[in-house]
Amino acid sequence: MPGPIGLDPYRQTHRGGANVAFMGELSDIGVADLVYLLAIHRQTGKLTISANGDEVYLYLDDGQLILIISSNQSVRLGRLLIRLGILDADRLRDAL
Repeated sequence: MPGPIGLDPYRQTHRGGANVAFMGELSDIGVADLVYLLAIHRQTGKLTISANGDEVYLYLDDGQLILIISSNQSVRLGRLLIRLGILDADRLRDAL
């Protein structure tokens, strides 16, 4: 899902802190690698990924992925988790 990304530390933003702590292009780093780095550094915030006019928001709390929202209703959570490398197709089938 190429396009611009940004991590908004929502705890700090709501307290009047900085708006964006990280911004870049997915051509520089893959989504799965980025989410992994945010997890091991126990980051908290909203990661926004923009591509083809759609946006996906990944919410992290202390490095844990807690919520994913997409502006494109046809995007399903399972498919997104597979694309991010967080889940494989067999585990998704087992969960469903």
